[in-house]
Amino acid sequence: MTNSPLPDPSPRSTVVAARSRPAILALDIGTSSCKGAVFTPDGVMLATARQEYPTWRLRDQRIEQVPADWWHAVQDVCRELTASDRVGEIVVVGLSGQVPTMVLVDDEGRALTPAISWQDRRAGDE
Repeated sequence: MTNSPLPDPSPRSTVVAARSRPAILALDIGTSSCKGAVFTPDGVMLATARQEYPTWRLRDQRIEQVPADWWHAVQDVCRELTASDRVGEIVVVGLSGQVPTMVLVDDEGRALTPAISWQDRRAGDE
């Protein structure tokens, strides 16, 4: 009979074990910020992050946002979430966003103008 070695109790072994577990990334690109969380498949929250972006409140009840601000916030949130030692390989991504905010784009998908927020009331009289 051979003796099997005990598992390595060092923090490194815990990190390796956590990194090998599948994880679910949830992102909400909301009205004032991008919020993100990572969960295990059985629903245990592993990490959260949030990054705000500006909303431009202009004359005549115009409310706009710059789509690039959303993208930068998503990138920052994802970097922060995946930097955690508790987060394993992302195998599923869930995404929600503000509706009916509109972004006019060109043939390449690049924003042509600031996004018109769902809060915008410029056409209220129509």
